[in-house]
Amino acid sequence: MAAARTRGTRRLAVIVLVVVAVIGAITIAVPFLISSDAVKKSISDQITHWTGRTFTFTGEARLALFPYLTVRLQDARLASPPGMGDEPFIAAEAMIGKVEILPLFLGRLKFAEFRLVNPTINLEVDAAGNPNWILDQGVVGTLASKGDSELPGDDPSPPTPRAEVILGRFLVRDGTVNLTDARNGTNEVLSDVDVAINWRSTADAARGNGSFVWRGEAVSFRGEIGAPLTLLAGGDSSLRVSVEATPANLSFEGMARQFDGMQVEGDVRLSVPSVARFADWTGVLGETALIHAASISGRVQWAAARLDMSEMTIDLDGNAGEGALTATMVDGKPGLQGTLDFARFDFTPQLAALAAAVDSEGAWQGDPIALPLVTASDLDLRLSAGQAVIGATEIGPVAASLLVKDGSMRIEVGEAHFGNGMVEGGVVAELRDGVLSGTASLKADGIPANEAAALLGISGVTGTAEATADLAASGATWGDLAADVSGSGSLRVTEGSVEGVDVVLLPQMIADPASRPAGGATQFGLAVATLALAEGTLSTGDLSVEGAGYALTLAGRVALPGKAIEARGVLTLLGEDPRQVPFLVNGAWGGLQLHPDLGGTLPRDDGGSADSPLPTDG
Repeated sequence: MAAARTRGTRRLAVIVLVVVAVIGAITIAVPFLISSDAVKKSISDQITHWTGRTFTFTGEARLALFPYLTVRLQDARLASPPGMGDEPFIAAEAMIGKVEILPLFLGRLKFAEFRLVNPTINLEVDAAGNPNWILDQGVVGTLASKGDSELPGDDPSPPTPRAEVILGRFLVRDGTVNLTDARNGTNEVLSDVDVAINWRSTADAARGNGSFVWRGEAVSFRGEIGAPLTLLAGGDSSLRVSVEATPANLSFEGMARQFDGMQVEGDVRLSVPSVARFADWTGVLGETALIHAASISGRVQWAAARLDMSEMTIDLDGNAGEGALTATMVDGKPGLQGTLDFARFDFTPQLAALAAAVDSEGAWQGDPIALPLVTASDLDLRLSAGQAVIGATEIGPVAASLLVKDGSMRIEVGEAHFGNGMVEGGVVAELRDGVLSGTASLKADGIPANEAAALLGISGVTGTAEATADLAASGATWGDLAADVSGSGSLRVTEGSVEGVDVVLLPQMIADPASRPAGGATQFGLAVATLALAEGTLSTGDLSVEGAGYALTLAGRVALPGKAIEARGVLTLLGEDPRQVPFLVNGAWGGLQLHPDLGGTLPRDDGGSADSPLPTDG
């Protein structure tokens, strides 16, 4: 046993001595194996050989042996392609190359890793749409061209190029990426860029991950290109990408092809926890987003300036839907077409948010009208829902459309089932030089009066209603637009009632003016009126109501949005002793006050409109 232990100790000692000898030999041999001129030439030749672009650096190459053999180059620069300006494609404070040791003994300088320290990477697209990051020269360009030249004329999938070049690992630390597009004058900056890319050889997949900061938000990503050179040659390659940030998460898995620009096809998913934060981050959708959270997934096809999404599922604040969309970019202007169908959509949170934005102090009234989706994009959408919910009111099925083109907008509700009735209508608007002008129309037939009134904040009304409305408005601010709304309409309600007052009790007020009838309800068989809206006031001059044993005519107005009512009318009691009872009405809806009109019957002209001023009190 002792002899065995002695032999084991001797073997270990020999191994240690060999390792030390190897390290010592490397330390001694490196200065002889690698000269400064050889390093310069090898690095410049290798990078230029790969990329086909001029590579330069300043000073002498500095060698370090520990913790591993490295070469450090100061002020390293890789040129942009000809005709793409004088700015370098990459300019780094330093480039550090990790050298493989074993090839040194064969007299070759072989790099396993390149690291860029504090680089600035300029990604540009010129006015003709040519990007400066496509490597069409050097090893990458040559192999890609070779693969392309080997294509049979009728084979859409080229073979992977046969040549193989050993590459390695590429690292970027504390970098900056400038994204410039001369076609639309945009410029974006990515800061704090850290990237690690593993591309061991041109025959292998390229995998990478990293992070950067864009518009104040930290973004991390990871991805894999299955066959990079086949992709450059115009063939297919698998592609996986995942991007994560606080405002949004995006993932894609599918295939890509570099043919007349990048083309991709596969499954995509986008999740936006806060639409408002996403809108503020990206600058789309405007400053106020009525949707809180959203997610979308489906099958996507992207080629040139067109993106098609099919088999799509979408979720907006818990409202699940499906459909298909097509996004385009024409002359720098985005467009969106498609259909979306929801089983159920609850609009209550959106309307509550809108009501909260329109505060009672009226600060919103001075805000200029801005509609980014109308001015900056073209839309053609078909929307439907099996059921639309607004508070306690349910409407459905609903079918609508949205058309936006060249600053004009058209919204049409072609079909909305409301109880046993139907609602249809539309809005046409145009934004020019900061002024929004538009018209709106509405037609309702056989809808429940109580549910329709509830949408306007009015309670205590029942019956079956028919209504029409035609409105117009124009303004440069939201306050101007609201104040300018004007139009006309009609209302017809059958077999209904109004809670809170019984007009049959009006004769008691003639006998005792101090009496205040309260409670009860007015039942009627038919109520008809024509309406007019101007300067924030809704008025009628010919409201007529017919009920059991009475008939009523009324002229009055309602101040909006406070719903303060001022009116005067005549109640005609039918029967063996018919008589007329003139009266006045004022107060807010739900707290109406009835008073005797001691001035007599309301004078009326041939047109049936009131020709005397309406009182402001009793």
